[in-house]
Amino acid sequence: MVGEKRSGIQTAKKLLKTWINLEKIDSAKHCHLFSANIVVRPKFKFESFIYKQTWKDIFVKTIPGVFSYNKIDIGSQLLISTFSKSIKGDILDIGCGSGILSVSLAKQSSEVKLTLVDTNIAALISSQLTLECNNIIGDIFPSDVYSNIHKKFNFIMSNPSFHCNSKINLRCISTIIKDSVRYLKKQGEIRIVVNSSISCDPFFKCAFAKYNILKENTQFKVYQAYQKNKK
Repeated sequence: MVGEKRSGIQTAKKLLKTWINLEKIDSAKHCHLFSANIVVRPKFKFESFIYKQTWKDIFVKTIPGVFSYNKIDIGSQLLISTFSKSIKGDILDIGCGSGILSVSLAKQSSEVKLTLVDTNIAALISSQLTLECNNIIGDIFPSDVYSNIHKKFNFIMSNPSFHCNSKINLRCISTIIKDSVRYLKKQGEIRIVVNSSISCDPFFKCAFAKYNILKENTQFKVYQAYQKNKK
């Protein structure tokens, strides 16, 4: 087993001690190399990896590898606080993660048809688990933003990642905003939450005649725009 020090490889010995006798045999400036013998053959139980929590009246189930695995992040909470019964129709949740956005919206408005997409298989599984335990129905499938989307929506929402490894990367946010006009119905709306330090103004100006910041706090802000012909 080899890995970078900053990736958490040094915790492997403690985490695996029940099953594996792990010993470090070499190291470099940024990495460690371990060798191991299996002491006890583990039995895989998927259920043991599911983290269960309740947030307000919503049950959330996640598995490792999902953003904000063991908590409801502040950005999602801010975006959820802007939801209302007036949001109806076909809904697209981009980067669905745990599924908390879609379930929160469905709890407030029964007149929605949910589509949830993500590139992370762990997120898709978690979203499916979360929808099921809340008795919510939705279409869940992999898509790199709009790569596997073939219809238009009344409402597009997202709490997108702005990191690639440890560096800031706004490619995903830019694509979500700029290409949304192709996937929004007439008078359709996009609502996206981003870190307060990030400006999405250039992206919205390219795609929409008008946009605004619907809500914000010290850490995050929610952008909103409607599908209209740009003058």
